[in-house]
Amino acid sequence: MALNLDRIAENEAKIAKLDKSIQRSMAKKKKLMEENARLTYTSLCEQYNSSGLELLEILKREQEDKIVPKKSDAVVGSADKSEDADSEANKDQFSFYN
Repeated sequence: MALNLDRIAENEAKIAKLDKSIQRSMAKKKKLMEENARLTYTSLCEQYNSSGLELLEILKREQEDKIVPKKSDAVVGSADKSEDADSEANKDQFSFYN
């Protein structure tokens, strides 16, 4: 029984040591992530030649431009769908309109 108690005490000491090591590693990880965030921000500021709220507005406008489809794109998209209906993959399907 004394042997088990000694072994438990050793394991507890190792666990405590590992916990400290994990905390140090997490702190290092947090610092590196914060540095990467600052570097990314700095790169964006340089790329767009702006900073702060102005940079956010520029990025927001770019995102909105990518999301909103243009009318000409919608017409082309519907034309592509009709071509897909006549494709080789759909030849074996029944058609009631031929």
